Amino acid sequence: MKLLKRSFFDNMILWYLFIATASFTAMLLFTNFNITHLLTNERTASLQSQARLIATQYAKEYFDNNTNKIQLNEQLESLRSLLGTDIWIADDKGQLIASSMKLTNSSSYPIYITQLEFPINLYHSFATTGNFSGYFNSDTLSVGIPLTSSEVFKGYIILHSSLSDLSEIKSSILNVITLAYMLVLLLSLLFLYHFSKNIINPLEQINQAAWEYSNGNFEEKLDVEDKNEIGQLADSLNNMADELQKMEDYRKNFIANVSHDFRSPLTSIKGYLEAIQDGTIPPEKQGHYIEVVLNETSRLTKLTSSLIQLNDFNSNTLILKKSIFDINSMVLNTIDSFEGTASKRHVIIFPDLPSVPTNVYADKDKINQVIYNLIDNALKFSHPSSSIFITVLDNNTDKIVVSVKDTGDGISIEHQRHIWERFYKADTSRGRDKSGTGLGLSIVKEIIKAHDENITLTSSEGQGADFSFTLPKAPK
Repeated sequence: MKLLKRSFFDNMILWYLFIATASFTAMLLFTNFNITHLLTNERTASLQSQARLIATQYAKEYFDNNTNKIQLNEQLESLRSLLGTDIWIADDKGQLIASSMKLTNSSSYPIYITQLEFPINLYHSFATTGNFSGYFNSDTLSVGIPLTSSEVFKGYIILHSSLSDLSEIKSSILNVITLAYMLVLLLSLLFLYHFSKNIINPLEQINQAAWEYSNGNFEEKLDVEDKNEIGQLADSLNNMADELQKMEDYRKNFIANVSHDFRSPLTSIKGYLEAIQDGTIPPEKQGHYIEVVLNETSRLTKLTSSLIQLNDFNSNTLILKKSIFDINSMVLNTIDSFEGTASKRHVIIFPDLPSVPTNVYADKDKINQVIYNLIDNALKFSHPSSSIFITVLDNNTDKIVVSVKDTGDGISIEHQRHIWERFYKADTSRGRDKSGTGLGLSIVKEIIKAHDENITLTSSEGQGADFSFTLPKAPK
């Protein structure tokens, strides 16, 4: 359990950090490129403006013979201190004639700017970055423009500006971005941790519960307050656990009931046959006990047939053979089959049927079994000299209602909740017939359910029980 939680969380964090780092690296590269491009363009525009200003205010004075080289150099030195820019001025042949730094070291400056490794066209402007053919020790932005006076080419001016300050500006911007990213990353990791815990903890509970369910412990319940998809999953698992618990309880009860209902007659059969074999039962009484054994085997056969039939319902292999038949005739024929039993128990069965045939569309054999089981159940719980009423009601809808009502002791509310369960017998001490299997009403319920119809029980203690079910009318 812990390994699963840790592995899931660690993988999620690692993937998040990988994606975040890759995204941040790409963002830094993109930002660095764009900032460098933006600052360089801005500095280039600024140097071009300065070059035009120097050309019109200082170089023009020199080329118009209003100042000499010494004065021009002094002016350029002052501008260098003010602008932080190195300034070169060449004549119309490309020879360097003035600089913001004194031309005392010929190796520090070219004699002709046209002889540089970097090609310069004296009639066109340029802008470039680098060490300018090795004359600077650091990255420098160099901008050059032609000098003209009255549209006559006079010379050329080049301004050099170190890019070190731009690097500092760029580094400051990137540092701010990095700091903001780290803050966002930290907050997002905290949020991710909180969010993942809200997911992992319920998943861990669900996994633990599923493990318990697989081991047969359905008492484990999930307490997930969130009503999102995980909460809905937890509710579904709780419902599943309840259903599995019911199935497990039913399985245990089923096995216990089957074992009991099979053991009792088998024990009787074994005991009577052994008594006959060893002579405990004299020959003149053997016929009676053989008849008892036959009755027990009939009970076993009936129980086995009922179980097989219920299994057919549960396995969805039951195929209904629907046809049109008169429900009134079926009720009368079924009543006739109980005439002997009813007479022995002094119970009178009263049919209340429409005066005309009432045709329904259903499986004739299955519905006959429903009516038979309901009448048989009514006889078991009827007092001597009591009555059973069987009613077929046509209420002018697309349904027919069939009712079987006895005047016995009735069924309590507590027992009514379980009356349809297999092997359930509501207070068997009240039954006049101990041969029941407890499966009759379960079979009735399944047959009516297979027809997509409803069956209901109306009863109270001391008022008898009324079982009513619906059937579809036959199409005209």
